[in-house]
Amino acid sequence: KWIDEAVRLGLEAIGRGNTYQTFFSHYEHMGTVGTAAGFMGMAKNPQAVLHHYPMGVGQYCLAEDAEGKVTTCYREFSMTVDQIVRQWGRDNVSDKVRTAYDRHEFENMVQIVHAVEPRLLRDATKQDNRSMPFMSVYYEQGCEEDKVLHEGGFETFPVLAPRWGRRVGDVYGYGPGRRAIGAVKQLQQEQFAKAV
Repeated sequence: KWIDEAVRLGLEAIGRGNTYQTFFSHYEHMGTVGTAAGFMGMAKNPQAVLHHYPMGVGQYCLAEDAEGKVTTCYREFSMTVDQIVRQWGRDNVSDKVRTAYDRHEFENMVQIVHAVEPRLLRDATKQDNRSMPFMSVYYEQGCEEDKVLHEGGFETFPVLAPRWGRRVGDVYGYGPGRRAIGAVKQLQQEQFAKAV
């Protein structure tokens, strides 16, 4: 009964969020480039429980441990000045973002980097965010003062990074789309030649 109830609650939590919808982009990326990645976080809506943030190809870098398990992810994404201030507060942002906010330039885009990696130096006896096994840091890219927007942590690695297939020593996977690259390039050249 306990296992059945745990499975039911887990599936219900996943079903209330956007995870099933975002898995389609995972399947697409795995089939073409062989690697997909998505960040699993807590939803702002308490009814949803979990929220899945899929990452596009080229938006992230992965690294793995000695056993071939992905344990590090750096991702880049854009947010507006208004979104940054609402997310982390006016006092926690860089002077550049604060100035833009004060000038009502709310829609200016800013590159944000989110780094998640194993926390090598930590006090395992403490229960705070900065003592968890995985470090999570958000910062503004290219900011002069290296302004950290937020530092926290996770008990478990929060990034889903499935790979279609993987060769020993390669962090990124390979998928069936790689076999089609040659044929696709040839077809593109033929179409280009016809158009000229």
